[in-house]
Amino acid sequence: MSKLNHADWDVHWRRPVVTSMDGHFPDNYDGEVLAFWQRVITGDQEHLVDLACGNGAIAWIADEILNRPDPQTKITGVDIATIDPFETLGKKPAQFPKVQFIGNTPLHELPFEDHSIDMVTSQWGLEYSDPRRVIPEISRILKSTARMAFVCHHEDSYILKDSRIRARKFDILLDHGDRHGQYMALSDLYYATA
Repeated sequence: MSKLNHADWDVHWRRPVVTSMDGHFPDNYDGEVLAFWQRVITGDQEHLVDLACGNGAIAWIADEILNRPDPQTKITGVDIATIDPFETLGKKPAQFPKVQFIGNTPLHELPFEDHSIDMVTSQWGLEYSDPRRVIPEISRILKSTARMAFVCHHEDSYILKDSRIRARKFDILLDHGDRHGQYMALSDLYYATA
């Protein structure tokens, strides 16, 4: 789905934001999104892995659910970007002793032993990977009793609708007249409204 490369994600997650939707969720996910994660992240777990974690929105939520007041569950966020959520967000690692982040790691090359993970989560992340390579890797690392919980963009979601509209506009430009001039005009309009 995404044409962003490793370097683009690096830049994106250097911003001091917890979520990818900081305009809607400046501190971290709340409302229905938080309620969903509170329902599914439960029970005794040794190790939870959050995939395509960015600056750790779901990892921080999982830590609050599973490790407060008594830290017992290891929580690892994994992302292809060069990430350091502790540094970026100004959080002190000593206050989150069971949380760690691993950057520069494609989701199809997870650094975990076979059948060692109790739960895998991801929010708006799997669709930016190659599921044909990632799903078998997730299967490899999960214990037989493990659980998974994923939130993905649905076909009618704003982000996919918006992407399809932009793609159609670019297709129209490429099919008619002064392609370069029209592209530049559309780019100027897009950046003026973005």
